[in-house]
Amino acid sequence: MGQALKLLYTYPDPIQAGLLSSLLESRGIATLVRHQYLSGAVGELPPDAIWPEVWVLHESDLPEATQLLAQLHATPTATGEPWRCPHCGEMNEAQFALCWACGRETP
Repeated sequence: MGQALKLLYTYPDPIQAGLLSSLLESRGIATLVRHQYLSGAVGELPPDAIWPEVWVLHESDLPEATQLLAQLHATPTATGEPWRCPHCGEMNEAQFALCWACGRETP
């Protein structure tokens, strides 16, 4: 059975794409980042044609990857207070729905 690549995320910032890919990989979801080095083609190609893309390698991982992406884009916590991750102990700013260090959810 071959791999079925599924596009998960396209964004103009290669750092955001890399962070998302790293988070997914830390959760056991294999990814591929395409177009991460095309910024030199600005002006020669349409802007959205060179934006980095995060692809999920296995279609069966797409629901979990989509859920993690939604959690990352969740609205900030109501209190605006930093929070400590109960899993790894890292301090996180209030706007993060997931721990930036280990990817666990806000308590």
